[in-house]
Amino acid sequence: MEPFKLNTNYIDIWAYDLADGINKRFKTDRIGEVEILRDDWEHEDFHEAEALDAFRIHGNDPVHVAIRMDMVARSLLLEEYPMTEKDLRADGDAFIWEGDVNGMEGVGRFVLSLPDRIEILEGEGIREYLCEKSDAFYALCQKVTK
Repeated sequence: MEPFKLNTNYIDIWAYDLADGINKRFKTDRIGEVEILRDDWEHEDFHEAEALDAFRIHGNDPVHVAIRMDMVARSLLLEEYPMTEKDLRADGDAFIWEGDVNGMEGVGRFVLSLPDRIEILEGEGIREYLCEKSDAFYALCQKVTK
């Protein structure tokens, strides 16, 4: 690996994977051991970190999403994803988060955790993601454990 960029709060690191020939993101708390070599980088021209969205999903093809939520969901959103704060605004007794995401996994997992407290305002991609996951939940509910 050729590590080249630490992300916000040192949560993860970008590195060029010599074996696979691509850039990858690694969670720093999952790194078990580091061996520092004295070799210079050989592939610096390939070092490229993709943009991270507020839900820590990387990519280069952002999609716009807007969700409305109650106070409980707002509090949990800020605790779990502090980078969402800049795109959060009050809307009467509710709150709206609106921004671009690089994939539905981050925002989708958040919505799935509080479906009775969140309303989707924009983003067909998130609706599709939620429908796929709801099918999986339904299948789990149909299985009988013995």
